[in-house]
Amino acid sequence: MLKADAYGHGLIETAKNTLDLVDCFGVMNADEGLNLRLNGIFNPVTVTVSEKEEFKNLVKFNLEPCLKSPEELLFLDYHAEAQSKIISYYIKTDTGMNRLGIKNISDFEEMTALSLKLKNIRFKGIVSHISSESNKNAQIKRFEEFISVADCYYKDYIKQISSSSYAADFPYDMVRLGIGAYGYGKKSPLNLLSALSVYSKVNSVKNVRKGEKIGYSDAFVAKKDMCVAVIRGGYNDGIRRDSTGGKVIINGSYAEIIGNVCMDLFFADVTDLNVKEGDTVTVLGSQNGLDITADDIAEHCNTIPYEILTSFKGRLKRYYLL
Repeated sequence: MLKADAYGHGLIETAKNTLDLVDCFGVMNADEGLNLRLNGIFNPVTVTVSEKEEFKNLVKFNLEPCLKSPEELLFLDYHAEAQSKIISYYIKTDTGMNRLGIKNISDFEEMTALSLKLKNIRFKGIVSHISSESNKNAQIKRFEEFISVADCYYKDYIKQISSSSYAADFPYDMVRLGIGAYGYGKKSPLNLLSALSVYSKVNSVKNVRKGEKIGYSDAFVAKKDMCVAVIRGGYNDGIRRDSTGGKVIINGSYAEIIGNVCMDLFFADVTDLNVKEGDTVTVLGSQNGLDITADDIAEHCNTIPYEILTSFKGRLKRYYLL
């Protein structure tokens, strides 16, 4: 999956450097798929969510949508016929998440029967999505019911309900690797290595006396004489305001984030750490045997690693090591 700027890792660069590793790229909408095409990436691209005004471009740029209704089926065929093309598509089934997809077996059968009458679209597969561990078995059972119907109409089609967390669990044709492709996912049976590290630099070092205040809104009052590092990066760049109390790594030691995170800067307590201007700050990643992972930050901020990874943007410079 390359949606959301490849989970914050960079849409185009990630695609270009995984061309020989995947059979198909996944994006959220037609604009993301169009971006791939305009950058010379012509692998199959699956679009998971499509609005009707996007269908013209789906066809024009040979993007393969996941459809959830007979109306979308007809709409795709209309635009494919208008452009004298044959476009592949998937049918999205709702097996219990109640998000997207066709939910009733009878409606699914109606949709599959209709698809055989349309000349400018080609059925490629049936897909769904697991919502939780507790709901997994019920969803798989429901997915098999949809497959039983599809088998009456199609042969040699793709079946996909597997995701990063269940990549080794199901004997289906395709795995939808989301956050697992970037090295995250506590439930994954795979041996994952994180793909992203985030670094900054100490912009200045301040000696602060007991009782002095640091940052906006008097949020932090020094309880003792201390040394404070002012670090480049703020909530515009992905250093969340609720990061306060979390950690960064400077010179091989953990340093606590203190005070209110600003738009462009944040503070860390570096008392007794011998820190100077220009020192490297590890926000996410490893340094001298210490680690800070997206899971660590997510736990501190009471969220999920997906939100952490997709927050790193703003003015961050990106470097890709291959």
